[in-house]
Formats: sequence, structure tokens, C-alpha cells
Amino acid sequence: MGRNRRENEQLTLQVARDGDVWMHVRGAPGAHVVLQMSQAPPGAEPTEECLALAANLASFYSDLRSERKALVMMADPKVGAEGRYSRTSSDFV
Repeated sequence: MGRNRRENEQLTLQVARDGDVWMHVRGAPGAHVVLQMSQAPPGAEPTEECLALAANLASFYSDLRSERKALVMMADPKVGAEGRYSRTSSDFV
């Protein structure tokens, strides 16, 4: 988990790999959270509990900490040519 800009960039650009799951709150500064599924056995999927914990961490370590709900984006951590992530889904936590 990255808790500032430098850590977020390092986590996302140097640590995250294909198959990992990247999360961040939508519309506010905050932590990047990466589930390192690339380190799991082949074919493994993140559990609902892991996804919920990662989303809660992204929400808690953001400017939306005091809100009742936060929209959390989940994406493949690959950075495209524009330096953006392709969002695959998002949900409120």
C-alpha cells in the first residue's frame, strides 16, 4: 500500500505485475492498494474478504476517510501509453 505520491508511484510502477489487482478511491487523493495476485498460485482469484479489506484500506487512507461510503476503483495495474489505468470495476465501501 502506498500512502503518499512517491510510495504510490513505486508500488504501481515498480512492484505491481500482470495479474495483480490495483485499487484507489475515485475522485480524491489517497493510497494505492495492490493485491499481489501475481504471487499467488496459478489460477487463484482474490477472495471477497481480501477485496473488501483492500477496498477498505484504500478508503481509510484517503481524503474520504470520514465519509460513510467511498467509491473504490479496481483495475489491472498496467500503465498505458497515457499513464492511465483501465478501470475494470468500481464499488462503494
